Amino acid sequence: YAFSHPGIAVVQLFAHHPESAKYISFFVGGENPTTPEIIASEVGHYVQKKPSNIPVYNPFYNYPGDYSQNGLIFDYTHIRYQPETGTPYYDVDKNRTFSTGDISFAPRRETFFSKIVYSVNLLNGLLANGSLQRTSWPKNWATPEEAESWWEGRSMAFQFERIANHHYQAKVLLVFAEEDHVQTAKDKPHIHQMYDGFLHIAKLPWVRLNPDRSYLETAEKKKNSLYNEHPANTEPADWLQIEEWAIKPPLLITIGTLAAVIEMVDRVHFDQWASDLNRTLK
Repeated sequence: YAFSHPGIAVVQLFAHHPESAKYISFFVGGENPTTPEIIASEVGHYVQKKPSNIPVYNPFYNYPGDYSQNGLIFDYTHIRYQPETGTPYYDVDKNRTFSTGDISFAPRRETFFSKIVYSVNLLNGLLANGSLQRTSWPKNWATPEEAESWWEGRSMAFQFERIANHHYQAKVLLVFAEEDHVQTAKDKPHIHQMYDGFLHIAKLPWVRLNPDRSYLETAEKKKNSLYNEHPANTEPADWLQIEEWAIKPPLLITIGTLAAVIEMVDRVHFDQWASDLNRTLK
């Protein structure tokens, strides 16, 4: 099991260390970020508020046109640099200054080797539109060249093609809540990329989105009429409906994770890989 960023290391393990990874029977992934623009929260983030967080969306990301398995390709021409805060922002009104309605980035930022790192496309976008120049590049930011080099071993982009070469038989269960712990995009592109990657590109035999109802209700110790279970190797016809497949409040994602891990342990023990179950295995 790996929650959030450690899931990247698991995918890298599958891709580059087959002599070790061939012994893995199952993987449970919990809301793992995938490609650089997702890891760097360029698709959206939450503003921490009580009693509930406020989602912030990237107005220039649109599904399905901007989605691809190895990265999200959206418009960076309106990315700008805010020198007062040292952060990028989306210049929604296109007036080249930060103003009401513009979308600022989250204060939480990825760092490699003590430098702040964004996607190569974002960094090149800042250079292309003149918001930043090489001569005035922030000293604590990775350059586009550094970012390109550093992201290679620190994201899932183009790793599933390598995984496919190893012909694994591992099974995968992806756990996610209606409200992700970081990502806000309604189509949950990070979940979509992992599902596409493991099932359609790496050709693993069994990939499921959230656990079986029988295990979820056992972990929760009660019936749950809000949960919509779906068999393994099925996905939404439209990923903008993926929240209907999610673990919803008041159920905690930790309970869903517990259910997922127990389900996979039981399935391995009993060697039972039906796409759906009527009850827990005994």
